[in-house]
Amino acid sequence: MNLRLTWVQPEDLVGHELRQAQQDGRDTAPVAARWRAAGGHGAPDKAGASPTPPRPELRALASELLDELATLPTPSAEHEPTDLAAIKAACARWPEPVRSAPGLEARLHAAWLGRAAGCLLGKPVEKVDLAGIRSLAAATGNWPLNDWFTERGLDPGIAAAHPWNRRSAPTSLAENIDGMPEDDDLNYPLLGLLLLERHGHGFSTADVAKLWLDELPAGRTFTAERVAYRNLLDGVEPPRTASYRNPFREWIGAQIRADIFGWTHPGDPGAAAEAAWRDAVLTHTANGVYGEMFAAAALAHAAAAAPSPGRGGAAPDVHACLEAGLSVVPPGSRYAEAVRTGIAAARASDDFDEVVDHLHATYGATHHWVHVLPNAALLAAALTHADGDFTASICRTVSGGWDTDSNGATAGSLAGLLAGSPEALPERWTAPLRNRLATTVAGLDGIGFDTLASRTAALAQLPYGSGGSAPPHGSGGPAPGARRVRHGAGPGGPASLAVFGSTNMDLVATVPTAPALGETVTGREFRTVPGGKGANQAVAAARAGSAVHMIGAVGEDEFAARLRATLGEAGVSTDGLRTAPGFHSGTAHITVDGKGANSIIVIPGANGTLKGIGAGDEDRIAHSDALLLQLETPMEGVVAAALAAHARGVRTVLTPAPTQPLPPELLAATDLLVPNEHEAADLSGRADPYEAAVALLDLVPEVVVTLGARGSVYAARGAEPLTVPAFPVRAVDTTAAGDTFVGALCTAYAEGRPMPEAMAWASAASALAVQRPGASSSMPERAEITAYAEQRNPAR
Repeated sequence: MNLRLTWVQPEDLVGHELRQAQQDGRDTAPVAARWRAAGGHGAPDKAGASPTPPRPELRALASELLDELATLPTPSAEHEPTDLAAIKAACARWPEPVRSAPGLEARLHAAWLGRAAGCLLGKPVEKVDLAGIRSLAAATGNWPLNDWFTERGLDPGIAAAHPWNRRSAPTSLAENIDGMPEDDDLNYPLLGLLLLERHGHGFSTADVAKLWLDELPAGRTFTAERVAYRNLLDGVEPPRTASYRNPFREWIGAQIRADIFGWTHPGDPGAAAEAAWRDAVLTHTANGVYGEMFAAAALAHAAAAAPSPGRGGAAPDVHACLEAGLSVVPPGSRYAEAVRTGIAAARASDDFDEVVDHLHATYGATHHWVHVLPNAALLAAALTHADGDFTASICRTVSGGWDTDSNGATAGSLAGLLAGSPEALPERWTAPLRNRLATTVAGLDGIGFDTLASRTAALAQLPYGSGGSAPPHGSGGPAPGARRVRHGAGPGGPASLAVFGSTNMDLVATVPTAPALGETVTGREFRTVPGGKGANQAVAAARAGSAVHMIGAVGEDEFAARLRATLGEAGVSTDGLRTAPGFHSGTAHITVDGKGANSIIVIPGANGTLKGIGAGDEDRIAHSDALLLQLETPMEGVVAAALAAHARGVRTVLTPAPTQPLPPELLAATDLLVPNEHEAADLSGRADPYEAAVALLDLVPEVVVTLGARGSVYAARGAEPLTVPAFPVRAVDTTAAGDTFVGALCTAYAEGRPMPEAMAWASAASALAVQRPGASSSMPERAEITAYAEQRNPAR
């Protein structure tokens, strides 16, 4: 049996470790001599494993020598620390946050597209040497490189002399590109997105490790990442996973994982670098770690699109981005030297071929083609020489060889941010991507770059002063204003709302006291009342003055016509209310006691068919100021609706009832969470509503906790929590209190009112509703709410 696992066999690691040790300044001569005398070979040049297995005794010796090499003193460690505190101490110019300008989501969309395009451009020539890259491009009239590589018109002799990358060429040449194929350079930003959605900006290195084990197939890892993965499976814990028998710890693998941390810290290179450090130390040390920190900081500076000091107030240029990257790297390190070497070479010649030749002469003989240092020098040189132009940035980077797809991806990401929007990128680079990304990361295969941009923007932590106060680093999510919000009507105009949720017929029994378990009581009254949390919120919002589209389902029964009619009479559009063949309409069995308190049993019926959004629903959501969601319909449909809103910049409001676990992707797409105090306690683990509201800010940007007769609590990231009291009334039926509050709250907020005012107005609506029996029938009209609020404002 000849199973040659790449990047992990001890006999293949020794040669790489000997080279890395020499670069670190360690004395490897005795170890190298023993290895050669035993018949050991050098490091495989381009493959991850040697072609044949070794003798058992040679493999055992390889393991012994790897451990021996690890004990040798490392002279470079003094100037190249891995500890974060030591790195920051070495960086006298550690960057301060700057103001981030509006338009972040458009910039992130361009960055995602740019990363994909740059990666895809480099894929067919990965592992092809410099002479081969030049020959392949020149033979098809594409040199200097300015477009996708192609096999059309390629001389067969040149094709034979310089074969394409056999795995990538079938999906990455001009004639066969159809969407973005899978690549680890895109898998890692996807994993970073999941990391921040699940753990927030306070994630730990252990969180990264657990995420990889849960979501990343081992076969999709390479070099340092595969060794670290193996170490995790062997019980080695971070950060030792980065150093134990890992000769690839200063290769490029961490640098390609930086983007998500730069993208989500626009204007704050220092915070981006610190986040990148926590990710990088799982797999890398020293210069390998600096690569991720450098890229994250440079991207964070580019993501801000803010004025650069000393540059006449212009938007940040690529040179300022590179300086921001260098500011988080120890200046005495080899990484900083490589970046400076690349920048200097680019400035010294107008001919980029000369620049590349100089860099290959400097690093080619001493470093592997995937090592971070030559690739950092090339990336810095290409970006400098291109001066911010997108096409020139990715083409110069890829044309320089070495790790073509990884470098192309980083160059495209940064140049995309500087371009500012997808429309600013040449169509020849974006159209073939077809807004589709292939991946084995679960749940994300086929995802669109527009959706990725929206989900990334929702995670952005803006520095102080960027359109709203920002939370301290590590608080877990975006500051108010980090997302694009549609308030199309503007202050004073009618809000346009979409509601995705349940439509039920409420079967209401009124009793003196609610029955205990096993008890039978005599009721006073029975009524059938149209309801359902979705329909109730739709009616409440319509009566409060919003234009409302209901998205839901009814059955084939006698209740369906009445449910449609009730919504229509309230002014709710029912174009999105479909009929579910073979199902009955949803029902809610409600018991109301003599004090107005209620208990409810819901039977979903047709509501259970809402497992996605139907034809026309995306347009209904896209043309709304906000989407209202609840949890009386299947979770997959709720998530689909939330993501559709999120992708289009539409504010999403979630009422988490009935209480159940909330998927990370739903939380990432939620702008405002409106639980009652019991739901807030379940979600946060905090019994006190005030503490619960604050704790829930780790999940979403804004929270309103309803407290019934005690009012409501509001909390937002970067702001002091506040309480708005309720109107003192005698409750007759509290069935619709919460839904009335949400419908009115969203109407007022979408109209542009400050949240305290919106909450007080919603409290007035709820106070009116609880003084009347029924659900939708109890909900007040706009004029009533306004008059009641003005007469009895609880805040006065």
